[in-house]
Amino acid sequence: MSYLVSPSTTKLTPQDFFDARERERLAARHVPATGLFGQPAAVVCVTDFEPVIEQYHDTVDVLAAGKKLTFAGRAYPALALLLSGHPVDIGDAAEKTGLDVEQLAEILLKEELCTELTPALSSAFTGLVTTATS
Repeated sequence: MSYLVSPSTTKLTPQDFFDARERERLAARHVPATGLFGQPAAVVCVTDFEPVIEQYHDTVDVLAAGKKLTFAGRAYPALALLLSGHPVDIGDAAEKTGLDVEQLAEILLKEELCTELTPALSSAFTGLVTTATS
């Protein structure tokens, strides 16, 4: 029976398997309202697993939902906010980071890692997600 198993499969540890599964699993939750209400004021990450953010000297790689996106290194603070799983107000994030968060959010929306935070979706977070002020 061992001849039926790929040699590369036998080298994976259980943790390697789960790490790869988290990076490669496509996002299952989608809210098809993006753009219907104009430019989004806030977004939230909707990947099944927390995205992996790898910071290098000049670049930042985001691994999530079977995708690898590469950004300029200076985008790291904004990406960490946008991919945190918490609702993120784009204007507040831009003020905190000094970056063009709207452009980053557009990319993450297009790649379906984030979705627009609609009033209905926002109500799902009410009282469930703590913030620094709560």
